[in-house]
Amino acid sequence: MLDEPIKTASEHDQRQILDVIETFLVSSVHQHELAELVQRFESSARESEERYRTLFDLGPIAVYSCEVYGSL
Repeated sequence: MLDEPIKTASEHDQRQILDVIETFLVSSVHQHELAELVQRFESSARESEERYRTLFDLGPIAVYSCEVYGSL
């Protein structure tokens, strides 16, 4: 069905049609690759957040400061 218009088109038009189809396919592949990349970044951000929260939860309960000679 899709190839019927291509068969009746001139050689130049056929090339243009095929170029458009190729561009569409390449664009689709790039969109898929970008979506995978975004998923990896989001997963990495979640893991980083979990590590930060774990480290924060395991840290000291209180923070205090004192002068050089030990008085508060």
